[in-house]
Amino acid sequence: MTDVAVPEDGEESRHLARFREFDTEYLRTLRPGDLTPAAQRALARVFSERAAEPGAAVSTDQSTVAMDGTPVGVGGWLWYLIVCLLAGPLLVVMLEASEIHQAEYLHPGLSGLGRWRALVFLVYAVRAAQFALCAWAVHGLLRLRKPAAVMRAQLALWSGPVGSLLLTLLPGLILGVTARGDDMSLALFRAILPAGIWSMYLVASKRVHATYR
Repeated sequence: MTDVAVPEDGEESRHLARFREFDTEYLRTLRPGDLTPAAQRALARVFSERAAEPGAAVSTDQSTVAMDGTPVGVGGWLWYLIVCLLAGPLLVVMLEASEIHQAEYLHPGLSGLGRWRALVFLVYAVRAAQFALCAWAVHGLLRLRKPAAVMRAQLALWSGPVGSLLLTLLPGLILGVTARGDDMSLALFRAILPAGIWSMYLVASKRVHATYR
């Protein structure tokens, strides 16, 4: 089948020549909403040309799939990891806020204690720092195409167990109330298990390796 020439205006030709100078990884970072219609057409044409090359990647809805079948880009379980990185810290802080509220309801005098207020402040500060780290990791997974994005995600994942360990020790340090050994072990296990599973996924996933080379 012969190629059919598609008329193009001067602006589209200029964008086409410019986009052809960049590699595909950089072009994927461009957001179509920030481009003019002519630039969008030129970008789509460059992707079509490169998809036809031997060994090139073929576009899908949220990611790409290499000609050898290896998934490339953000999709599949990687999307689920991104959701967990954002939703996980929020769910944890909601549970801890509920526990704080329940403790203050059962013991009305707690809210007036300076050491209690300091403990509550530190709880929220630790979780806020964890959420900021997770948001930074998500930004890297979505915008970067280099190993540094995976390192960000690993740091964010293990901030959960570190934060949980710190928060199990703070009541003893501030209030003199030490958590039971069983409770502490269970809290750490709940934090370490998902971090360990996702950490192994980042190490073993073909999609992750192909996307963040």
